[in-house]
Amino acid sequence: MNKNKASISNYKVLWVAFVLIAVSSPLRAAEPTELVFLTWSDYMDPDILEAFEQRTGIQVKQTYFESDAARDELLVGTGGRGFDVVLVDGTSIRILAKRGWLEPIDETDIPNLRYVDPHWRAVHEEAEVYSVPYLWGTLGIAYRKDLVSAPVSSWMDLLQPAPELHGKVAMISDTRDLIGMALKALGYSLNSTDPQELKEAEALLQAQAPAVKTYNYVSRGDGSALVNGQVVMSMIYNGGAL
Repeated sequence: MNKNKASISNYKVLWVAFVLIAVSSPLRAAEPTELVFLTWSDYMDPDILEAFEQRTGIQVKQTYFESDAARDELLVGTGGRGFDVVLVDGTSIRILAKRGWLEPIDETDIPNLRYVDPHWRAVHEEAEVYSVPYLWGTLGIAYRKDLVSAPVSSWMDLLQPAPELHGKVAMISDTRDLIGMALKALGYSLNSTDPQELKEAEALLQAQAPAVKTYNYVSRGDGSALVNGQVVMSMIYNGGAL
């Protein structure tokens, strides 16, 4: 398994945060006994959750999503109700705040904020008001060096895979990441809003589609398609590749 070079993996810095859903618990007359956490799978150390439950007496119920887009669809479908804490990417905070779904954090309840680099708290609009940074990471390509004959050195290697790799490529079903990656492969800014550049990125992704086995996120855990060889090259977050 090979986590690819910096020319690929430095594509995007992800910033995620814990965000309180204001509408999830409108009444606070009784002490809560359960905290519903919307998050990626395998993101929280079970020992930390157990320590939290023992210390507070509050049980943590985790609900998982497989992409930022899937998370946002779930929040829109529920009107933001039913969740107490959600793990989000930084760019979504402003959108959720405008919907009135977020509750400002009380910094007096979080003394350890003083250990967080102020840069990360201010890097996204309104993030400092509603959230706490959790981690940052990169998006890149993981591939099976034993099953891919030619070195993978660019996004175009993933977007225009060799014929023998067709049907063995995995992508991430996140619109922002997909389009950004295609723009980057074409030499454009991943934040481009130019209609012609976006049209070219769309065409590149559509041309790649027949070679893609799945748009579901592929990790390298037990049962992973990347491990068993059904997928030999995948768009992946660094946390899933390491």
